Amino acid sequence: MTHAPTDARIVIYDDTCIFCTTWAQYVLKRDKKRQLYFTPLFGSYAQTFFTNNNLTDTEALWLLEPDGTYYHSSTAVLRAVASLGGAHKVVLLALLVPRLLRDGIYGLIARHRHKLFKNKTCPILSDDFASRVFTDQPPFTEGTPPVSLPTQS
Repeated sequence: MTHAPTDARIVIYDDTCIFCTTWAQYVLKRDKKRQLYFTPLFGSYAQTFFTNNNLTDTEALWLLEPDGTYYHSSTAVLRAVASLGGAHKVVLLALLVPRLLRDGIYGLIARHRHKLFKNKTCPILSDDFASRVFTDQPPFTEGTPPVSLPTQS
């Protein structure tokens, strides 16, 4: 069982979705600082996080920051990619696009992700990927998921 360090950034993703898993592998392969850890959308950690925070949008990708803020949908994707550093930070420019429009595009892809990739085979997970995925053990010192909301424009 993998436990993330207390300063880890946690990504809640749909591990049943080939598109999502491929994206997660892309990110992990480039995460040289080993700061991102992943947990399945339908796992006990994610479900506890949603319940503790009265969240109903449980189909989105989520990014949980060590300071307790969290982001979902397009903002989570952009911030996770930007955290890779270097040229990846250019994606932060997309935050200038109104969130309503970004999340609309995100939602369109999210709603059709299983149809778009239904005939694809699941990617082989690397050992590094497997070592950075957890399901039920909260990695935060306090033992509970973060509860504060981020300020988003």
